[in-house]
This record gives sequence, C-alpha cells and structure tokens, in this order.
Amino acid sequence: MLRKTILISILLSFTAFAIAQDIDNIFKDRSEVYFTFDVNTDTDLQSLSRAISIDNVTPEMQVFAYANKKGFSEFMKRGISYTILQHPGTLHHPRMLDVAGVKNIDSWDFYPTYDAYVDMMYQFEADFPELCDVFSIGTTNEGRELLVARITDNVSQSE
Repeated sequence: MLRKTILISILLSFTAFAIAQDIDNIFKDRSEVYFTFDVNTDTDLQSLSRAISIDNVTPEMQVFAYANKKGFSEFMKRGISYTILQHPGTLHHPRMLDVAGVKNIDSWDFYPTYDAYVDMMYQFEADFPELCDVFSIGTTNEGRELLVARITDNVSQSE
C-alpha cells in the first residue's frame, strides 16, 4: 500500500511538472490565449466559466474561450482536450499612421499611432482654444494617458 501511495505521488508530481512546463511554453510570448474545446453539459461550462472567459458556444457544445495563465492552469487541471487558436486580435492588421503620416489627411481609413493620437488631440486644442479642452481621464495598462476632448462653446466654464 505504501508503495502504491509513493508511486501515485511521484506520478502526480511529474504530471504537475509537465503541465507547468506546457503552460510556461504556451504563455512564453503572450499574456492571454484563445482556444477551443468541447464540453458535455452546461454544468461543465458553468464551472469552467469561473476560471476562463467564454467567448462562444456552438450548438454542438464546442467552446471558444480566452484565458490568462492562471485561468488556463485551472482549465488544464481538468484534463480536457483543447486546441490553441490564433488570437482574433492578431487576425486584422489595420493601417497605422504616425505623426508625420497624419498631417494633411483627407480620409480616415487608418488608425493613428499613440504618438499621432496625442499630437492630434493637442493640435486640435491649440487650433480651437475657445472650443476645445483636452485632458486626461486616466492611464491604460501600458501606462499611456487616455485623453479626451471636451468640445463646448464655453471652455472656461463648467457646464
């Protein structure tokens, strides 16, 4: 009996080590994964939704989900077969313009870079000081300011 207990403990340790290595490899270049797997019941889905973010469930019970490292570790403990997919955010590569590229634009068929966005916001304030007040409402996770423009005919008054 003692041998079985020791053997089971060793096997579980190796399994946990292998899972940890898999997770480290999966999250080596990213902070979130997008993946798919199948479930049998809504109950399975409800318990899984505490650890991962469910994106979509097909009528055949194929689940598409997002998970950070902690959530994916919890998911992997269940031994469910899964497939890592390309993150939807990486499928579209929008046209980006920097500060120099934004000058003299005629159509908005692009996204400005962050530096171009900041420059545009403050330039609008400088061009229309009687109508526009630019200020920060906080910072993003990357430490960048979130700027908004208050447009009014009474910039100096609180309305």
